[in-house]
Amino acid sequence: MADSDKTQLSFNISAKMATNLESASRVLGQNPDWIVQQALELYLQTHGNDIFQDAQGLDELDRGESIDLDMVLEKAQLIVDAAETRRRRAG
Repeated sequence: MADSDKTQLSFNISAKMATNLESASRVLGQNPDWIVQQALELYLQTHGNDIFQDAQGLDELDRGESIDLDMVLEKAQLIVDAAETRRRRAG
């Protein structure tokens, strides 16, 4: 990654985490920046999509773009009831 593609961030971590980061850095032979970047990439790969989908869902709710759960459950029950009636008539 070229230096022009980088952005500097600043954040606080616990002293214990800083010690662990330095230890991991020595063991791996990588600088702490590399370890933090790998950790963030893994976190975003694992959780990022869920976070963004949740945010999109909240935005939709804020705009009133939702369906009442009770209505969905009632419709689902009607479908199940109809299927059971057809099964009883066929059997």
